Amino acid sequence: MIVGIVTAVTTAVLFGVLLLYTQRLENAVREIRSLKGMLPICSHCKKIRGSDNAWYPVEVYMSKRTDVTFSHGICPECYVTLYGNLPSRGGEK
Repeated sequence: MIVGIVTAVTTAVLFGVLLLYTQRLENAVREIRSLKGMLPICSHCKKIRGSDNAWYPVEVYMSKRTDVTFSHGICPECYVTLYGNLPSRGGEK
């Protein structure tokens, strides 16, 4: 009888853990699916056309559909293109 109770409790705990991991896996699959597929993007301004046929900046489109946040900077190549040989604020190029 004690073995039966221990077996039942162990089974219940393992079933609960299985449900938790299944839920996490389903959430991960949902997130992956939201990023899957082709995105119509403007070849000039890089805005993305949404399902409502409106055009959104990449940052806005991705932020609305994922947990991604953006910070902006300038890569070294663009810095030279935009500012030439001017020193940056930190005294570096």
